[in-house]
Amino acid sequence: MIGSWCGKRISTNQHVGVLERKIFNKVVKILQNEKLARLACKGMPKEIVLRRLSVDKSASCLREALADIGWSVKITQWLHLLLIENLPMTLLSYYLDIMQTLRSKVPSLIERMIMPSRDTGSAATERLGILLKRPWDPAVTAVVSDMKQKLSQPVLFIVVQCTVSQSTLPVTSRRLRFWNSLLSQIGKVVQVGATTEESEGNGDKASW
Repeated sequence: MIGSWCGKRISTNQHVGVLERKIFNKVVKILQNEKLARLACKGMPKEIVLRRLSVDKSASCLREALADIGWSVKITQWLHLLLIENLPMTLLSYYLDIMQTLRSKVPSLIERMIMPSRDTGSAATERLGILLKRPWDPAVTAVVSDMKQKLSQPVLFIVVQCTVSQSTLPVTSRRLRFWNSLLSQIGKVVQVGATTEESEGNGDKASW
């Protein structure tokens, strides 16, 4: 079933080819199935895990659908612009979740697909482009929300590196940046780096 939000426009447009109609119907079905899956798992104890599995499945279905048309640049770009300009907010959020997941698997193809939306210059499409570049993980949001509810006082996190550096500046790895970003949403983060100091008879000694 074609979505009422754009189905009439597609069905009456003579310039829309058979492949375009076919891929459009497939994507609408994927989004509708994603909506039903989220409604089914809403409020369940493992809702976050079920949502993650549902989005992964939808991303796999979308990837298969786009592969059927050979990832045609013309059709995929047309489809992406059509969806971000006409989807209702609920379905648009589902579409972005799916695209973020798919981008982590085939980044070059997704970048080529969303390129026209960045070139339109509108603030809305620019924000959508930024969202698509962010990795999607519902667990992070849930953890932050749960911890905020349990903490009644301001929190200070002291992050101490486990590696020793010759520099007085702390070395920030990808994992450390992730934890700094996560903890900063809950409280204040102070990062402490380890350096080496020379001591008589004992060689180098780590200090914080």
